[in-house]
Amino acid sequence: PGFCGVIPIVQKAVRQCSNLYNLINEENRNFSLQWKLDPSDNYFEDELTRAEKAFKYRSFVELRTIPHWGLLATYGGGGYVANLGITKGQASSLLDDLLENDWLDYYTRAVFVEFTIYNPNINVFASVSYLFESPATGAMISSARASTFQLFTDLSGMMLLVVVCQVIYMMLITYFMIREALKFRRLGKLYWTDTWNYVEILIISLSWTTLAVYLMREIVGRLILGSLIENKGDDDDDDDDDDDDDSYTNICLVPYIT
Repeated sequence: PGFCGVIPIVQKAVRQCSNLYNLINEENRNFSLQWKLDPSDNYFEDELTRAEKAFKYRSFVELRTIPHWGLLATYGGGGYVANLGITKGQASSLLDDLLENDWLDYYTRAVFVEFTIYNPNINVFASVSYLFESPATGAMISSARASTFQLFTDLSGMMLLVVVCQVIYMMLITYFMIREALKFRRLGKLYWTDTWNYVEILIISLSWTTLAVYLMREIVGRLILGSLIENKGDDDDDDDDDDDDDSYTNICLVPYIT
């Protein structure tokens, strides 16, 4: 509120207006129930109810998220989070409290509904995100995103074969890297006159980048999995590992296509 004004000629008929969302005017203050401004940031998280926590702003650092590109705008990683818990009763109780305290109000511009499911039969996690955007004209525009990824590697069956192939591939890349280094040492400046040498360098660089992203994905996956086990039902976002998995796939495609 307060980022736009009603022109004088229609102020008697229209008392308020609401701007479009952008990162500059995003709300980041702490509130108490029913969006009453909380002038003090001195509060103990453990003493708050789940409904009261939903009115406290959390930054993208706390949530471990990144900006999200929606249909109407790009949304920052921070916001107001309501943890629905892990049972139907917990979710129903919190939703009643949020409805009673107008958690979604006139100024709400986007609502993210996120959850993660796991299929132990194929060792795959699925991260699902529904986005409901509210333009200044009203109504809701919805979109959805679903991504699958693995948080840990099961060294059995076909997965063992995949790991063996990955090791062989990195051994070949090491061989080609040494070969190119010796070739450069032999040719000197003439090495840069052959276009295919640039292609070889690109493939080698992307292959090592792929390895780095793969290791990062494994590390982040284990951290997230450990956090989920230790803090069951808390707000652990899987965006980090999801994005690492996407990056790993995209980088892998380039050397193979080349």
